[in-house]
Amino acid sequence: MAYGSISHPRACRAAAVFALVLAMLLLAAPASRADGAPSVSGVIPEYGPLTGGTEVTVSGSNFMGASTVWFVLGEQYVAATPFNVTDGSLDVYSPPGLAAGPVDVEVTANGTSAPNPDDQFTYDTIPTVTTMTPSAGPIGGGNPVTITGTGFGIASCVSFGPPVADRVCLGTGLTIESDNQLVVTAPDVGTVETVDVTVITGVGTSSAGEYTFAPPPSVTSVGPNVGPEGGGTTVTISGSGFTGVTGVMFGSTPAASYAFNSDSSITATSPADADAGPVHVTVTTLGGGSSAAVSADQFTYLSPPAVTGISPSAGPAGGGGTITITGTNLAGATAVDFGSTASPVITADSSDSVTAVIPGAASASTVPVTVTTLGGTSPTSPGDDYTYVGSASSKTTVRPAVTSIGPVAGSVNGGTRVTIDGTNLGSVSAVDFGTVAAASFAVESDSQIVAVAPAHVADAVTVWVTAGSEQSLAGAKTTFTYAPMPTVLTVHVAGIRTVRSVLKATINDGGIPVTGCVVQYGRTKRYGVTASCPPLTSPGSIVSITASLARLAPATVYHYRLEVTTAAGTVVSEDKWFTTLQLPLLKAPSVGLVVQRSLGTRGTIGQLLGIDGIERGVAGESIVLRCLAGCSQENVLTLKHLEPPLNRIKATLAPALPLSIATRIEVGVSKAGHLGRFAVYAFVPAGSTLAVQLVKTGCLSTRGRTVSCRG
Repeated sequence: MAYGSISHPRACRAAAVFALVLAMLLLAAPASRADGAPSVSGVIPEYGPLTGGTEVTVSGSNFMGASTVWFVLGEQYVAATPFNVTDGSLDVYSPPGLAAGPVDVEVTANGTSAPNPDDQFTYDTIPTVTTMTPSAGPIGGGNPVTITGTGFGIASCVSFGPPVADRVCLGTGLTIESDNQLVVTAPDVGTVETVDVTVITGVGTSSAGEYTFAPPPSVTSVGPNVGPEGGGTTVTISGSGFTGVTGVMFGSTPAASYAFNSDSSITATSPADADAGPVHVTVTTLGGGSSAAVSADQFTYLSPPAVTGISPSAGPAGGGGTITITGTNLAGATAVDFGSTASPVITADSSDSVTAVIPGAASASTVPVTVTTLGGTSPTSPGDDYTYVGSASSKTTVRPAVTSIGPVAGSVNGGTRVTIDGTNLGSVSAVDFGTVAAASFAVESDSQIVAVAPAHVADAVTVWVTAGSEQSLAGAKTTFTYAPMPTVLTVHVAGIRTVRSVLKATINDGGIPVTGCVVQYGRTKRYGVTASCPPLTSPGSIVSITASLARLAPATVYHYRLEVTTAAGTVVSEDKWFTTLQLPLLKAPSVGLVVQRSLGTRGTIGQLLGIDGIERGVAGESIVLRCLAGCSQENVLTLKHLEPPLNRIKATLAPALPLSIATRIEVGVSKAGHLGRFAVYAFVPAGSTLAVQLVKTGCLSTRGRTVSCRG
């Protein structure tokens, strides 16, 4: 690149105005530009950096003999030397610019071209990127991105990653708002990734800013998933992609509030909703857009309950007995209150009926009976008034009844959780196992109690429940049997075979049924395989167990133990072991290999032509010939499931297999359920013949691996 220091013709005009005027008057000279002066009609490219160095092609006419190209800004001129000059075009490297903006490109040949709108070349700065808003968006793109910086006035491309068509290049979706700001539409990249965003102009490419294509958020659960129409329920939203959350919606209504916990958790408060029913809870993020509506994201608004009647509507101030409450939206009732006193036991029978145990009051009074569900609390009305009469010492007592218990047996050490079903259980104040009080109990409803059995000697006892002065009666289904832990008396493995064995054991079940019986076995003390015992005749105190151990490997050590469970607990026997038998061993192969002495290239000493008869073979076995070394192929010959007479079996190789001093052929025999055999042969020239020499013998597992020849 050559830039001159000579003077532009116009640079001398101010200093020589007088001489020029005088010459024109005296000599009547023609115009200042000679006939045939150059003319510029185009400049490509039209832009370049202030640092110069852009190769510019100037088109026009009368360029032949051009000596200088001028880059002119007002009265400032910078010269450059042209090259590749023809009459209609020339090339030149732009010199460093005087200032950002357009300049005229003028050519000096037979005179200097006159400035015109077509000869302009614009100097500009390389663009810079300062900010991007937003800096993330959905992988599907389509969202506007505002980029601020400098040098955007002549931007032609914004690239999200490599400047290719599918990354919004060559002006697609590009709006230049000013030299310092532009707006572009993010592309659809289809994957989660972070890319460099650059602005490209005619003068260069900006530094990169990062933009992240984020996955859409996904909601996998909301809990609780029901709440009142009035809103106010605190809901935990679980899922993924919640980072950068900008909104949470319950249907079409924004959450009353929300808090970001992590990328997988948000806590939100449900807004009010006038209509009962399910809505989708969706999450919107800055980068990923909005979550798709799925069944797992539903939140159901419930209408508040209403009480329309109660029966009875009066009773003793001491409480006791039950009340039936009728109304609407009562399903899932969580509380029944008599004024400010909660019922100790409630049973939500249906959406229009609830049964509750009546609590006591301090004195005679009238109180509203209200029902609370996840949809709220029922408003008070004249129809829900309950009147307490008499004194606090008066109480309604009804005899409770036990209809069944379960389980019906447990350990003498106590601790068994027993479910007691019956009627009039809501006012029960005591539960006894025989003459021993339950370790603890909880009244679940008027028809069910859960009690923890106390310790007791081995015996069968009646489970009693007491309400006030009334106690339940004994019945066929109220007996609970205390038993000792089961014990394993004997355990061993009999009938050991190659791939299966049988476990035999005797146990003492303590006089109660065996509820679980498994054998654990495996090659280590971690076991890994579980086999269930067959159905047992129990209880019978001493019980015999037989269980099959299948899918064993031959000649392998196995550890085993027995695990037995009753209602009294679980017992596990000590670890024991046994070894399975080895598979029967086939006879060593004796195969007649047919060889021929011959000379050839690459050390060939002969050929393997095939086989002629098999000695000591057995029906059903298979034979495989493999080349272990010195051959161009590994698999030579395979004969499966051979039938007698084996000594007459012949097989010819086509083509014959070339043999060398290095050749080693393995002959293997195998049969299902047996250990196989193999023999390796070498080949040695012996005059005009070829000798076959046995090199190695051994045994093969059922999987073809070399194993010890035992048995």
